[in-house]
Amino acid sequence: MALWYDCWYSINIRKRKKIFLFDSFEGLPIANEIDGKAAMDWQKDVNSKIYYDNCTAEQSYAIELMTSLNVNFEIHKGWFDKTLVNLPLSTNVSHTKT
Repeated sequence: MALWYDCWYSINIRKRKKIFLFDSFEGLPIANEIDGKAAMDWQKDVNSKIYYDNCTAEQSYAIELMTSLNVNFEIHKGWFDKTLVNLPLSTNVSHTKT
């Protein structure tokens, strides 16, 4: 019951508030030393079952999902250093990456 309520509550909150989606839709930038050896090794293994084309995605998938959920959303395509600068100061930010 708690899970159902959490889902219901989450969806209804999203319908009242605008969701800002930030994504390059280009996959991850090239991993380097600061990202760690595991990140660099993962990015080199393009044949891995968990590579997923370096996490690229079609923008149309995000639009389709948000539209199907009937939520108020706005997509900002690009990298954080270029897109977050235009975010209203009163916005709550949550990072979600699956």
